[in-house]
Amino acid sequence: MSSHHPHLGCACCNYQLFGHAVQSDNNQSDNGIFNLDKLLIAAEHYIDDYIANQFVRPPQQHKIFYGGTIRTLESGDVNKTVEAVVIEHGQIVHTGSLTDCQNQYPHADSEDLQGACMLPGLIEPHVHLTPTASFNAWLQLAPFREGVESGGDNNDQYLIGKDYNKKSVSALLLKAAKALPSHRKWLLAFGVDPSQFNPITTTSADGSVSPTPWEDFNCTELDDISKQACSGKDDDICIFIMNASGHVAYVNTNALEAVQRAQHASKPPVNENGILLESDQIGPVIKVALEQYFVEHPQGITELFGNLQKIFKLALSRGVTLMWDAALGASLKNAELEILSKMASSGLAGLRLGGALFYTSADQWSKITPTEPSHYHTDWFNIAHAKIVSDGSNQGLTGYQLTKYQFPDSNINDEFPYGVWNFNPPDGEADHQVESPFLALVSELDTRGWSLMIHANGTHAINNTIMAYRDALHNQEKAGLEKRHRIEHASLLSDQNLADMDYLGLSPSFLIGHVGYWGYTFKHKVFPQQSVVEHLDRTASATQHALRYTLHSDHFVSPIGPLRMMEQAVTRMMEDAPEEAYQNGHPPVLNEQECATMAQALRAATYDAAWQCHMDHLIGELVVGKQADLVILDEDPLTRPAVGLRDVPVRQTWVNGRLCYKPI
Repeated sequence: MSSHHPHLGCACCNYQLFGHAVQSDNNQSDNGIFNLDKLLIAAEHYIDDYIANQFVRPPQQHKIFYGGTIRTLESGDVNKTVEAVVIEHGQIVHTGSLTDCQNQYPHADSEDLQGACMLPGLIEPHVHLTPTASFNAWLQLAPFREGVESGGDNNDQYLIGKDYNKKSVSALLLKAAKALPSHRKWLLAFGVDPSQFNPITTTSADGSVSPTPWEDFNCTELDDISKQACSGKDDDICIFIMNASGHVAYVNTNALEAVQRAQHASKPPVNENGILLESDQIGPVIKVALEQYFVEHPQGITELFGNLQKIFKLALSRGVTLMWDAALGASLKNAELEILSKMASSGLAGLRLGGALFYTSADQWSKITPTEPSHYHTDWFNIAHAKIVSDGSNQGLTGYQLTKYQFPDSNINDEFPYGVWNFNPPDGEADHQVESPFLALVSELDTRGWSLMIHANGTHAINNTIMAYRDALHNQEKAGLEKRHRIEHASLLSDQNLADMDYLGLSPSFLIGHVGYWGYTFKHKVFPQQSVVEHLDRTASATQHALRYTLHSDHFVSPIGPLRMMEQAVTRMMEDAPEEAYQNGHPPVLNEQECATMAQALRAATYDAAWQCHMDHLIGELVVGKQADLVILDEDPLTRPAVGLRDVPVRQTWVNGRLCYKPI
């Protein structure tokens, strides 16, 4: 009898356990159906079997930590330190002097930190888990260096730089198209970012800086790639590329025709130039693409689970103990919730998970409330927010602005000169008032008791979002604090926006990579010669207005890494700048007045992130009664230079008193 048990890395088991989640007509793969209900059933059996036969959860330990710098973050005080901490039964049971801890707990094992720094576990307060796991199985075209999971050197928190351009990306696409197996028609790719195509700017003899032309991929260019790959044979390759922002996608003619056939439509479902904007255009195409892709490649379904595990392992290796998904259910609906809930509660994920249900209309998720069902509101998996996406992405030129893009991409901004507002403003443009569908949705979800996370990148979207909150909260001072209402990204906050958020009790979560990875692009290409770029991710001003902000990666948009985000908040160096723009050997700084202190950045990544995510009753500080979720770093962030903080080694990551990461 075989002792072989199914596990997440096993292709044969993946196929056996999940192959029936795809139904197909053997004579016409276009009719294939990706069945979510069957996927859910298969996923539950799969995870149950793996837990029963393969997974060994790390045991809870009884320890006294001492011998280093232990910053407890008690009540948010980053300077509060203790000599020793005792953990038992997954909790912190004592803090104080080493002698006192040893006297109180004589049977605890001692752990000498040997000069290292212990902090509360770091938090990723806005990520996208299931989409990232799916995208990681596709051809990677992002502007970041390859990480260790992709066979690289773990430098994925750094940009490729000058070698990243349209030519290099086209070469990768052609190579992948040529290598596509004969039974596969769909080439799915993720992460292309035209805003990062080098050179971003050119410098004239007088020193003036000018943006280079915006270069998207269009249908004709992708058709050329598929034709070259087929070398005279029938050109039947369908290409779908998701932009790094997640708000733009690109397809070739074959892909458009495949969608047209699948929908039995008389004409292509979207713009014939092959450039798709936001969910209304991307959704119908990616639905057909995935249905047919999974028919051709059934193991692609199960790669999702292995890739989720890789994401969790990478996060733990960077000191993360909680990941907050900002669009739960957007990818796999209820199946997604069940999969993540089971992986978290069983310990299979190794860390805590939670997040926000994705809403586009009020009639979604009628069976889920802020308190029910109970298994969606636990210490390990907690759905505490509802998420609304109001506009697009600034680096994708779809963030909704008060003024037209001055250096537009004709493929996008001829139709949407101000960017994209997702709630259908009348007559093509908004009149500086909140459009009724958006206002109604915000008010309804607030009335139901949900804490809200509203995505708003552009200046007009931010104004609309604040006005909607003001209406829902009846303009009551600090009324947003009770539910901890958030504005996600909050990229371009004016002084008035900050004052309004202070008054209403709203908190921002900044995608700080907008400064670190896209700052130069914003300054010279997206918003050239516009003062609004100085308003990008205003962490210092948020502190001055007593706003409890956090820093997030928006992973898949930028790499996982709270230490990297802290570094970028403190330095505000524009890492996408060309070397000729460097100052004293470092990238130039974007609006130095908005630099956070390291103490503020540390609090944002721990104490305030736990509060924003409604998990502060459990985590965020190392005090008696809280969970033993902690990270041990080689160096203390508060006593070392900010530059290079992302490279400080993580020695250990503990969750619930369990050692979940230690480098080999």
